[in-house]
Amino acid sequence: MSGGYAKINGTQRKIVGAWSKVNGTWRKGSVVSSKVNGQWREAWKNAFPSPTFLIYPNTIIRGDTFTWTTDSITGANYEIQSRYNGGSWSASTFSSTPTGSFTTSSNTANTSIQLRVRAVAPGTHDKQSGWYEGPTRSLGADVLDKPTGLTYPTTLTRGQKITVRWNAKSDVKYHLQAVYNDGTPTATLYSGFGGGSVDYYISTGTSNSKVKFQIKGGKSGYIDSPYTVGPQITLNPQKLATISSISAPKPYQGQTITVSWGAVTNADKYLLEVQYNNGSWVRAYIGSNRSYTAKVSSTATSIQWRVRPTAVGYADGDWKYSDQVSVALPPLKQTTWTATLVRSWRSKEDWGWRDPGDTGDTDSIDRMYQGSWNSPPWWGNHRGLAFFNYNSIKDTLAGKDIEKVRVYMYRINAGGYVSGQSIKLWTHNYASVPSGRPDLSYVQGPFSSFARGEGKWITVDNEVAERIRDGSAKGIALYREDEQGYLFMSPNVKIEVTYR
Repeated sequence: MSGGYAKINGTQRKIVGAWSKVNGTWRKGSVVSSKVNGQWREAWKNAFPSPTFLIYPNTIIRGDTFTWTTDSITGANYEIQSRYNGGSWSASTFSSTPTGSFTTSSNTANTSIQLRVRAVAPGTHDKQSGWYEGPTRSLGADVLDKPTGLTYPTTLTRGQKITVRWNAKSDVKYHLQAVYNDGTPTATLYSGFGGGSVDYYISTGTSNSKVKFQIKGGKSGYIDSPYTVGPQITLNPQKLATISSISAPKPYQGQTITVSWGAVTNADKYLLEVQYNNGSWVRAYIGSNRSYTAKVSSTATSIQWRVRPTAVGYADGDWKYSDQVSVALPPLKQTTWTATLVRSWRSKEDWGWRDPGDTGDTDSIDRMYQGSWNSPPWWGNHRGLAFFNYNSIKDTLAGKDIEKVRVYMYRINAGGYVSGQSIKLWTHNYASVPSGRPDLSYVQGPFSSFARGEGKWITVDNEVAERIRDGSAKGIALYREDEQGYLFMSPNVKIEVTYR
């Protein structure tokens, strides 16, 4: 056969020595090939028939793995090649079954893909059939992987500034949102490439009870990733600010004062408490006003105030304290009452109460008499009473501490002994002139003498006014059991009380 011709599979072939040229390659005569189905095949080895179909999905996503299927050809393995955008076929991969998986390139420049398959001998991969080319499919964008590493604090307070973090890639654009109460996401907190963290102030809205954050990634040529959703956190109430100032005057016991303080944003009420003598704090006021008028305890020796803001949906602000100050005694007051009437009773026989014009009087005015005239005729021992608006004294002094009591008397420049005479002071409990001899109580004196025509204030025991204040007396009287100190006093009798 050397140098001759032979008909192989119905085709005349030139024999060159023991070799023949097949597909441009010299082959030994034992591997002389013929063209089968348009492809040169080794004539002495029977080529496999070509596959008749190649199936794979209509929709293919870049980076995805899909399944291809072709004919089941007895004794054959399968050689698979691919190409993108109609370009060159790739290197071969082999499968021992008529179905297999294929992973597409994630290169965003690739817009289409095509596969082809042929049957080959196991191991040697010869006896190749002709290629069967599958359909060209468009490549869809791949879905970007979800972002990782989304973290933020697990304890959150309304209005708090926090940092939200994630694992960032420089070529990925991230979109971060906050979601309150499982509702509509907020506006974007971060939108840009890379990043990896962003500072954010939690909403101060009191209707927001919980929050979570979500982030997704985007990249040219890819479908945005699904959202990565972080844990949902229950929000703690925002703490109200501390009141900036509190004003409280330094008071005295029993004084009515006004305490005032500054406003706090979002506060709807203020709680005010007071502490006396370093004791327990006691609520004084709660409400929307920023001032409070109160009467200071009459037994306080020290006082301090504190106030804090409150509001629905907020945590109370911290206490704002006033200075602790000493409570002074009340200021001294002084009131004078003038007698509304004076009358005198004398003990001789049935003379009783003296009226203006009685024997011995030189004019028609009432007088307070004390003592007795010892020369004939015997006129009896006197009890001179002064009557007052005792209810006025009682009401004015109610609850007051009496510091000093003085009585004013003026000795008429007539009658009585010529020399100066001392007096003894009593209290009585009559609102008006009694019918008989008046009973007297609580004696003081004798006090320094009064000369004729002399008027003066004398300081007496506080009990004189205290008895009127407390209801056991209504006025004062002059009386000497020893019948001494005979004199006439003007009806201009006064009681002066200093109290607080």
